[in-house]
Amino acid sequence: MAKSLEDRFYEKLMPIPESGCLIYLGYADKFGYGKISVTSSTNERTHRVAWMLKHGKIPEGMCVLHKCDVPSCCNVEHLFLGTRTDNAIDKAKKGRALKKLKIDDVKKIKQSTESQIDICNFFGISQSMVSMIKNGKEGRFV
Repeated sequence: MAKSLEDRFYEKLMPIPESGCLIYLGYADKFGYGKISVTSSTNERTHRVAWMLKHGKIPEGMCVLHKCDVPSCCNVEHLFLGTRTDNAIDKAKKGRALKKLKIDDVKKIKQSTESQIDICNFFGISQSMVSMIKNGKEGRFV
């Protein structure tokens, strides 16, 4: 018998005690967002699935945003609803996609053994950006 969406979703979550994030360890898209099959022909980002499992259907036109700014985080306590405009404003406030790093900065981040929070503070970037760099998705930032 096939596993339910809930079972498949929850078995791939890993808690990160220092941040409180619940990281989805399954498939991730090029932006670091987890994705899971919800039907035989439909995939959904896992933070949206987390929201729906806890709160029900997402109202039309609304986005599920991250307080923690970690795309693969599925902790519903780190998520909130907002419009596309809210999402763009949140992104700008957090400095995502606005900060350009030098190639040497990216190399230092990749090699660093400091916590992601310390790296964020040192370089003035988001935890999401650090995570993407550490996972080899730094092309967007240089």
